[in-house]
Parts: sequence; C-alpha cells; structure tokens
Amino acid sequence: MRDHAFYRSTPALLQAVDADGTILEVSDRWLTWLGYERAAVIGKSYTNFVSSKTIEQVQTILIPQLRRASEINDFEVTYLHASGNVRHALMAVSALRNEDGAFDHILLVLTDISERKRSEQLLLLISAGTANVMGDDFFRSLASYLAQAFDVRCALVTECVNQQLTRLRTLACFDNQQMIENFEYDLTGTPCEGVIAGSVCYYPQHLGMLFAREVGKEAFLGAPMHDSHGNVVGHLAIFDDKPLHLSERELTIMQIFATRA
Repeated sequence: MRDHAFYRSTPALLQAVDADGTILEVSDRWLTWLGYERAAVIGKSYTNFVSSKTIEQVQTILIPQLRRASEINDFEVTYLHASGNVRHALMAVSALRNEDGAFDHILLVLTDISERKRSEQLLLLISAGTANVMGDDFFRSLASYLAQAFDVRCALVTECVNQQLTRLRTLACFDNQQMIENFEYDLTGTPCEGVIAGSVCYYPQHLGMLFAREVGKEAFLGAPMHDSHGNVVGHLAIFDDKPLHLSERELTIMQIFATRA
C-alpha cells in the first residue's frame, strides 16, 4: 500500500486489509472509534476486532459476493471496542485487484449505526415485555422493562391525584432491581413538576444539584401521559444515580411508551 498518511488522516472510518484479512492500515478516526492504539491493530487479523457472527457473515456471504463484484455497500457488521462494548456499522467494501485479477487489498469504509441499533433494541425489548399484559400488570411490566432497557436504577409510572396537578401517586415503581410498594408525593421541588406541566424533561446529570429533593440522584427523564382529551393525567419517568446521556431516538422511545401508557 502507498500513501499511509492519506489513509490515517482521512475523516472516514477507514480500514484496509490484505487478501487474508490482515489489517494493513486504519484511519485515526477508526482507532478513536474503537479505542485502540495503532500498534495493537496493524498486522493483526480483522477477526480480532469483530464479533464471531460478523466473521461468519464475512466468510459465507461477503467474500463470495466480493469475488463476483468489486464493490459491496451497506453490509452490516459488529465491531468490538477495546472496552468490550460493541459498535454497529454499515460497511462499504471496495476490492483492488492485481493484474491477474487476484485481490491486492480491500478497502472498508464504515458508517457508525450504533445509536440506531441501540434504539431499535430498546424499542423491541420494551415492546416485547409489555405486549401481552393489561391494566396494573401493564404498568408494572412497563416500569420493569424501562429500567432494564435504559439500564437505570429506577423507573416509575404515575397518575395525578388532584385536579390542581400538585400531587402524584405511583401506579408502578421499579427501584434497585425490584418492584416497590406504591406511594404518593408532592410535585413541588421535583423534576416531575415540569413533566406534569406538559413537557418532556431531561436532565442527563447533576440532578441533585438542581433539585434539593433529589440529592443522591444524578439523572432524570420524564414524559407526560395524556387522556383522550389531551389532558395530562400522569407521567412516565426514569431516574439514575449516574449520568444518563441519551440520543434523540431514545427520548422519542420514552414518549412513545408514555403515549401508550
């Protein structure tokens, strides 16, 4: 390969491998995306950095297709971050051949779709967990699956107790890996107050500094629930004791389930 500086400096998630799958070069952005140092990557097999399912798909689907066509687009793959987490991507593949038609090297350009995949998984998990339950069981299942899907300490579903909308009662509250007994509380001084006023409220961190009643909690997301006339009748909320950084897709999923509830 020539011009390694070009490969390294390109803003794309770029990877080049030889015909055997040995990594010849990667861009700096690729290294940042997966959390590796260059010395730990160059000269290693691509199989060290992707899931076993991706290895199988490359061998059984991608390579046979690449022998028939020099370019393949939108091939979905799963990479492994240095931390052990996964990264999902769509891969565009371009094969450069020698004069005899054999592979010289293969260029891979990745598009990160991790956020989209996480949102899809959230939606599927919560939907599956609440699909076959109704009434009180629905609220309990919803709280449980919300906590699990968003990986947070607490999830709750509430209803308004009075016409002044100043007090709430939980219909279900899942806290610290268990369903707890329902309770009532006043809205004043809580992040729930803005939700019952009709807004989706999201505090990714420093919740305890913003609301004195929430000392010890770090993050909050709440979405209002409405009746058929559009009146707020309660809310759906999650709390956590660590920062909670969510995408726009994930915020939308919360609103979807608040509407269903």
